[in-house]
Amino acid sequence: MFVDRRPNFIVIFVYCFIIVNIFLIIYLYFKTPQLDNLNNLYEIYKEEIKRIYGNEQFISMNLNNSRGNCGSIGDMMWRTASMYMIGKLLNRTVYYESIYKCFTEYKQEFEITFKNGGQLIKLMNPKQKYIKKISFGIGCCDFDSPYRLEGENAQIIQVTGSEFKSFKYFEDSREEIHKIFEFNEDIKLAADEAAEGIFRNYTPEHRLCLHTHRHEYIEAGQASTLEFIEGSIKFVIQRLQSTNLKNIAIIFFGSDKNFLYEIEPEEGHNIYIPSINNTSVYLYFGIKYCDSLIITAPCSGFAWWMGYLMPENKNGNIFYNNCNGYCKCNKQFVQNYFMPNWVPLHKNKTDGIDIDENIY
Repeated sequence: MFVDRRPNFIVIFVYCFIIVNIFLIIYLYFKTPQLDNLNNLYEIYKEEIKRIYGNEQFISMNLNNSRGNCGSIGDMMWRTASMYMIGKLLNRTVYYESIYKCFTEYKQEFEITFKNGGQLIKLMNPKQKYIKKISFGIGCCDFDSPYRLEGENAQIIQVTGSEFKSFKYFEDSREEIHKIFEFNEDIKLAADEAAEGIFRNYTPEHRLCLHTHRHEYIEAGQASTLEFIEGSIKFVIQRLQSTNLKNIAIIFFGSDKNFLYEIEPEEGHNIYIPSINNTSVYLYFGIKYCDSLIITAPCSGFAWWMGYLMPENKNGNIFYNNCNGYCKCNKQFVQNYFMPNWVPLHKNKTDGIDIDENIY
């Protein structure tokens, strides 16, 4: 039987091709190790980045962690205020990726709402290979010290966090935050006209405001409840009356009007439910015309900013649902979220509402 012992050139070619490619891959791996980590691509393009952006340094946040959703105006105000102060500390320009439609929408809304709104949201879309991504501010409501970013020398950095809901990012900059969120005259005028209509025939000595939030907070266990609302109104009114305030009006805030009409506070007080459809006007109305505020849905960013932007002499009259020490926003700790001079309320052992003396 004849056996063909001539070499199979096809098999030899395949083996040689495989071996050459293996050596090529090994060579490229050791010759250009930075390609093994896409986050280091910015090192390769340093000169190109500088040609495009000059010497200006930038910082942004990653909205992918919020599934590309900017959230409510309160959420966007949190993000904007915290990033503004982080950028200022690091001497970096804050930008927001224009690929997300909600950033463009909030830029337009901020321009209408705030005097400095057009400067607060800078839209850019640098190539991903230009950006160094850094793990920072991952927890929605925890404080991550910006000082640990000081040593970063990449021209464009993007932090992985997206919410930054901690007052500690701007703890010593209250006046500056009030300034960047100064409302436009049109918003102020609309709120003043609404107040004139509401209080035309009655001028209360003190306006106690109560903010509610239901809807998507119900499933998350963060929604306002009638039990807490009615108990907190009773407690706060007694506290106010102990300071010789007698003529107290109550103003209810919330988008679920049917729920607001279910609230049964103590008799003897005028109740108001402002009919204001514009969110920004609604917010400014509360900031200007509330003398005290009860935050019944602890994670409501809208209510938080209503309280924070109230005049400083009223800031000690802000009460919030402590919710057993947590806001249930990823188990956030209250010491990072609520201002220290705000008053925490909780249900006591007799099912009444009073001050929680052990929040920390």
